[in-house]
Amino acid sequence: MIKPDRYPNGKHFAVTFSYDDGDKADRRLVDIFNNYGMKATFNLIPSRFDGETVVSSGELRSLYDGHEIACHSYSHPHLARLPLTGQSREIALGRLSLERLSGRLVRGMATPYGEKNDDTLVAMKAAGMAYCRNAGVSGGLSVPADFLDWMPSCHHTGAPAVIEKFRNEWIHQPWQYGGLLFIWGHSFEFDRADNWELAEQICSSLAGIDDVWFATNIEIYDYITAQRSLVISCDGDVIFNPSAVDVWVSQNGSPICIKGGDTIRL
Repeated sequence: MIKPDRYPNGKHFAVTFSYDDGDKADRRLVDIFNNYGMKATFNLIPSRFDGETVVSSGELRSLYDGHEIACHSYSHPHLARLPLTGQSREIALGRLSLERLSGRLVRGMATPYGEKNDDTLVAMKAAGMAYCRNAGVSGGLSVPADFLDWMPSCHHTGAPAVIEKFRNEWIHQPWQYGGLLFIWGHSFEFDRADNWELAEQICSSLAGIDDVWFATNIEIYDYITAQRSLVISCDGDVIFNPSAVDVWVSQNGSPICIKGGDTIRL
């Protein structure tokens, strides 16, 4: 039986982080992530760049090297209170500004205040957003059915308890294979609470787990989308990968890699 329960190199789990607003504390947080080999997504607000409390537009390319830059709208309004035209402008201009400043494609976002409505969904699709992270928590390792309605596992304040359960229980339970641990927050919260040791604790407790793929939000999206695009014969003996992404699955517990564009017979 083929199961889509593997990540790159046959790993059973993935971990990703998402941080909002582009506060100057991102500099310290990026250093911690880099130190432990973590990868994160940073949702940025172009209209706020170069202020006293936020990162500068000129450091985007270097500061977030190895991580993902995503959109948090252009000016951080309550999107659901705006008409469709206003929401479209905020999301599209946010993406356009970030792409011009960073020299990268920007394909994901988090909505300000975690708010959205039906018009937000239309505006996100029109602006080419592949995913949208919510501000709530699932408490588990679920992978979203709809990436435009992506619920993270926990805020970083609740991460120690979730990580403890992950390390001591979930990682040993085969029915959890293919799970995703998604932690979110704001870097300035570590400053406000004077608890940067929490960021260190989170990263150090995850860094020692071998069976984990650390990835940005867009890397998770691209991988899962490619995995879901696999074409499998009725008897499960033939698998075609129509994407350009190498995808891993398992058969009877053994990992299998189907390279982009390849067809394999089992």
